[in-house]
Amino acid sequence: MVPGNFGLHDQLLALRWVQNNIAQFGGDHNLVTIFGQSAGGGSVSLHMFSPKATGLFRGIIAQSGCALSPWAIYRPPHMISTYTNQLAARLGCRTTSSTEILTCLRNKSTDEIISTNVGAPPMISTFAPRVDDDYIKDLPENLLTKNEFLKEVHFMSGFVPQEMAEDFGDTPGIDKGLTTNMLNDFLRDKSRRYLSQADEMENALICVYPASDDMEANRAKLIEARN
Repeated sequence: MVPGNFGLHDQLLALRWVQNNIAQFGGDHNLVTIFGQSAGGGSVSLHMFSPKATGLFRGIIAQSGCALSPWAIYRPPHMISTYTNQLAARLGCRTTSSTEILTCLRNKSTDEIISTNVGAPPMISTFAPRVDDDYIKDLPENLLTKNEFLKEVHFMSGFVPQEMAEDFGDTPGIDKGLTTNMLNDFLRDKSRRYLSQADEMENALICVYPASDDMEANRAKLIEARN
């Protein structure tokens, strides 16, 4: 199977370019800081766990997400090959071998691939970073425990209130708040991604984010739950 993590490899190439060219822009190659927000925060902090990124940056700022976020990288029992096979099958490709899949997908247009709906694990996009035994050799939490990361790098991370508020900007009446039914409907929809555990997840979400007659409080709970 294709190893994946091409996004991280693209970023690695960009970081090498910066090292080779930053002086031409008045910068210091010893003082490079990389910054990312949300998925970008996950990306920049994942580089801290790869020896291949040694010496390419001195600092990391990961805002609203980092390598330890549940959506930053594939974790067991989920496997990206499940969704690769699903994508291939829906595009009419044979899935008996990774070679066949790769050859077939290379003959599909970008529009065909992007417009094909495939599933995804809870709380993660379909084609997220993964442990590939090359660029990322283990899960970030395991590498932290084993003390295997770029220790010379300074790291700063944080979150902001109402992280996902902009997602609801087009929701009718959101400026006035949220009704009990609207909040519960959102929590119910959110729990559907957990498939066989959907009912348990729905009950847990409603317990943690109970609706009330206070519509503004319901709106705040909606945004917090979306986070």
